[in-house]
Amino acid sequence: MEQFKGQPRLPKFAVPKRYDVTLKPDLSACKFAGSVAIDLDIVSDTAFIVLNAADLAVTPPPPLSLTKARPRFSSL
Repeated sequence: MEQFKGQPRLPKFAVPKRYDVTLKPDLSACKFAGSVAIDLDIVSDTAFIVLNAADLAVTPPPPLSLTKARPRFSSL
């Protein structure tokens, strides 16, 4: 995983097809909550994928679902 440290984008073997993003701003507290679901095509074999969440608290740990035809990663 060290080879991906500091890499701001997905690796070339993970091709994003769709992002579903929902944001819920709390303007009085200057905070927001939200969710994202990402549909990816994995075009070559890999043991893992690194997803970045700089300065974001991800709770609970993101659920992950994989299908042969359409890998799907989602985070709350």
